[in-house]
Amino acid sequence: GINAEYGDMEKQLLEMQDQLQGCVPFFSPRYQGHMNWDVTMPAILGYMGAMLFNQNNVDSAASPVTTSYEKEVGLQLCDMLGYNIRDEKRPLAWGHVTCGGSISNIEALWASRNIKFIPLVVKAALMDYDDPDSEIIKFLTRDQIDVGLDYELYVYLKEDHMMEQIPLKDCNSWQLLNLDID
Repeated sequence: GINAEYGDMEKQLLEMQDQLQGCVPFFSPRYQGHMNWDVTMPAILGYMGAMLFNQNNVDSAASPVTTSYEKEVGLQLCDMLGYNIRDEKRPLAWGHVTCGGSISNIEALWASRNIKFIPLVVKAALMDYDDPDSEIIKFLTRDQIDVGLDYELYVYLKEDHMMEQIPLKDCNSWQLLNLDID
């Protein structure tokens, strides 16, 4: 039973290691080809040392130390790129570490999509204020809702690609999806 399983696992592991001998040596600090570059000794030592502990940053309760490292690195990168990380000034930059470039790109697309739809969601929430079944923004007064709906935005006119200032309540979906982010 179990000894046969151990034997099979050892056989499979050795077979996999034999096949992996044909891989490009990305693991080596001396390999400088393709998209990879020399990995620094501190990075290698940090990786090897951290492998012995939980690296799942899904929740700060499960990874209090590495989550604090992630926050620190995110702030260092923001500061290095010139973004504000000082509490006394707004907006305040932040960042987090992903497992690689593909995940970073997917997260950037996800965030961009969500930002793009915020104007539609805000208008829908404000317009639904009088709906008795809606509990989205009941903490606002009717006057605050009216101020939000009357707030004027610079939007593109579809026909001639010119911009015009019109109230949020009069903007159509195309206009709200094509607001200038700046």
